[in-house]
Amino acid sequence: MTHDQLLLLPDSKQSLLSSSPTAVEYKCDLDELTPGHRRVTPRMLWRRYHSWALPALLSLCLVLLTWPATGGSSALAASEATNHLVARADPPRKDDGFTDVVQWDNYTIFLHGQRLFLHSGEFHTFRLPVPDLWLDIFQKMVAAGLNGVSIYIHMGATNPAPGVIDFNDWRALQPIYDAAKLAGIFIVLRPGPYVTFMILDLGIFAWSLAVTINAETTAGGIAHWATSLVAGTLRTNATDWTAAYEPYIDGIIKETIPYEVTSGGPVLAVQVDNEYSQSPITRAEYFANLEKQYRDGGLLVPLTYNDPGQGRNFINGTGAVDIYGLDSYPQGFDCSNPTHWAPVVTNYHQYHATNNPSEPWYMPEFQGGSFDPWGGPGYDACEILTGPDFQDVFYKQNWASNVKLISYYMFYGGTSWGGLPFPGVYTRFVQFGECVIAKLM
Repeated sequence: MTHDQLLLLPDSKQSLLSSSPTAVEYKCDLDELTPGHRRVTPRMLWRRYHSWALPALLSLCLVLLTWPATGGSSALAASEATNHLVARADPPRKDDGFTDVVQWDNYTIFLHGQRLFLHSGEFHTFRLPVPDLWLDIFQKMVAAGLNGVSIYIHMGATNPAPGVIDFNDWRALQPIYDAAKLAGIFIVLRPGPYVTFMILDLGIFAWSLAVTINAETTAGGIAHWATSLVAGTLRTNATDWTAAYEPYIDGIIKETIPYEVTSGGPVLAVQVDNEYSQSPITRAEYFANLEKQYRDGGLLVPLTYNDPGQGRNFINGTGAVDIYGLDSYPQGFDCSNPTHWAPVVTNYHQYHATNNPSEPWYMPEFQGGSFDPWGGPGYDACEILTGPDFQDVFYKQNWASNVKLISYYMFYGGTSWGGLPFPGVYTRFVQFGECVIAKLM
């Protein structure tokens, strides 16, 4: 605005200008312009507001001069923050390289592109050898809020002699798969050959006492003929042990492939052996051989592993699996003082974030009951030890630790018939949800 340009103010402004002593001083500069308006020159405004106008103008100039730099950096920072949040919300997905029907990120697994929280329970069909009853168990699992079942297959029962593979009657896998599909429940298949070794997770840093109890079965489910005819060390890369178990695993593969989720079936994953260590290398190579046999045989779904305590086994290196999991039994197996608890394990989340942060946090076995040994206090005491109070505290701690795949050992215990149980127990394994099953019956 030049000195001669005009700023038009309505008559109402005259009262504002004339209401101050300064306005009176400028009264000589106000000339009648048109009816209802007066003329105000820039000289008048400068004299009136010069005390703050210069700093304001300088500030405005500074903002205009620096705006491209500050505005651009702010926009870049905002864009980077947004991208970071998007990456955290939807991180890159992984698969096993054989199918993308099942994928995973650091939060959950995906099935056909949909996130899946696996909420599972353990059930061994060889402890309820009546195929017509398996659907009933699966339906009770669904009614209890589960969407998965974890199932051991007993090598000794299926492969009772060299060259004999028996998938008939109660040893059959097809009735398991058919019943699970009908009930709408996913399967994590655990065929061993070894199905043993539990651990007591006893502290914040999870130092553990390992107790071999053969999954409550004699020889851990390994066929007895193999324990005497195989000269090499079992569960290693020994050639005669490999020759002993391969026909059994081949049978598992052929029975299972048509029922994978990739073909519309219920089998979501297959576990490699059971609770072992990666050292010495002969053990790791044994796992690698098993994994190669599964893949060469055409199995597509992810291969998993259940670590006995926080051992960091088979996460990386020779024999590493697709999805690692941790087994934990924080109360152990002494039901003599069922109201006395071991401490809650508080470092699960830290352990996962440190050791396998790119995978979902998986617990293939979390304590859902306890066995009772000969001369023990009885299963009533065991039910108190791992009953509703225990579940309310320890299961919530798992959710707080970001566990997104879990299976309770056991959900349905059943009966260890004949010579199946290992010598330390007399019968079944008391299970999580037994009271639910009783009510549903």
